[in-house]
Amino acid sequence: MRLLHDQVGIVCFDEYKQIILQKYSCSRTAFTGLPSLLLLYACPLRN
Repeated sequence: MRLLHDQVGIVCFDEYKQIILQKYSCSRTAFTGLPSLLLLYACPLRN
C-alpha cells in the first residue's frame, strides 16, 4: 500500500481493496505435502 501511495498517489484504498486481495490470492500456489496435512502455500519464483 505504501508503494501505491508513493508511486501513484493513491490515498483511499477502499475502492482497490477487492482488486488487491484478488491479485494477491492469484499470485500464490497451493499444494499438498501429505494427505493428512493442510495445504501448503508458496509464491512462484519470478525472473
